[in-house]
Amino acid sequence: MKNVAVIYHFFALYREPIVRTLSSNSDDGLRYRMYSDFSSESDIAVIDPGLSKVDRDEGGLPWRRLKNLWFRNVFLWQKGLLRLSLNRDYTCLIFLGNMYFLSTWVAAILGRMTGKRVLFWTHGFIREDEGMKGRLRTLFYRLAHGLLLYGNRSREIAIRKGFSQENLYVIYNSLDYSKQKKIRESIACDSLQNTKKKLFANPDLPLLMFVGRLTPQKRLDLILAAAKELERSGCEVNVLFVGDGRERQALTLLVDELNMNERVYFYGSCHDEQQLAPLIMAADLCVAPGEVGLTAMHALAYGTPVITHNDFSNQMPEYEAIAEGVSGTFFARGDKDDLARKIRRWLDDAPAREVVARQCTQVIENRYNPDFQRKMINKAVLGEPPS
Repeated sequence: MKNVAVIYHFFALYREPIVRTLSSNSDDGLRYRMYSDFSSESDIAVIDPGLSKVDRDEGGLPWRRLKNLWFRNVFLWQKGLLRLSLNRDYTCLIFLGNMYFLSTWVAAILGRMTGKRVLFWTHGFIREDEGMKGRLRTLFYRLAHGLLLYGNRSREIAIRKGFSQENLYVIYNSLDYSKQKKIRESIACDSLQNTKKKLFANPDLPLLMFVGRLTPQKRLDLILAAAKELERSGCEVNVLFVGDGRERQALTLLVDELNMNERVYFYGSCHDEQQLAPLIMAADLCVAPGEVGLTAMHALAYGTPVITHNDFSNQMPEYEAIAEGVSGTFFARGDKDDLARKIRRWLDDAPAREVVARQCTQVIENRYNPDFQRKMINKAVLGEPPS
């Protein structure tokens, strides 16, 4: 049995399914143990640290604490990491590949010096960057034997920078797809109209929705601006925001200014998939004008197509889950008029909803799920070439 340490700064709540999948008993000859601090410096929800004290057979996680020491909220030193990197019980170390984590530089070198396989779980190269920061990032990534990447664009950029494709493993990202699939299949399509009736005065209008944190980089004001443009062209829509964040007040004021109160609903924060599923499934289109991230995976898992911007150098890797004209579409970044045009085109020309839903869920079924991730991570740990 080969022991593998997975080292993060903290484990976000959404990562619990992949953490559990990695931690589960398996006949692949690998045993994974998680290391991180138990709390986050941000407002991101984290996995319950109490699970580290519960036996795995009773629902706990094989998870131990490393204490985070932050400098200027950017640079990180993880107390106890160097000792872990020298621990001969482990044959492989998987680090969160963040070059601002200073202890990771040292621990990765020590891990290699003591014969361990070193992997970085990372976004990798999001854009072509030839400046000092880009060169430093390249040097950092070369400390690892292999990179576990979120998407194919990052892989292609790494190859152009001289990294061997044999050491680049695209593992994508995941939510709790097994749970989402069961919930999705339990919801009758005719019940979705009742969901809309509870939220809007005119539930028969097309529904645009966003699910995620309401933050400035999401550019959620563009959804409202586009909805107003659609209204002016004779295509009224309802808009649903599921989530909370510091942009909510500004968005509420904008709704008042645009006189759209009857057609915009703020649901608030929700982490309950049973509640989220009908909200997402009731929508005709999930709109993410800024960085799309997990929003794409969440919507697609429930069969709802996604529209986001087309400037991929300023996107999150999850945009790759969207197939143009199949499971969503793209608009010119920051252009509310183009966003309105693309929404109108989708509403007018999209295939039948059942067809779209099947196309949306297929990509999650095939790649963006914890089982696929474990399969690819196992390959990387064992040094097998990626498929």
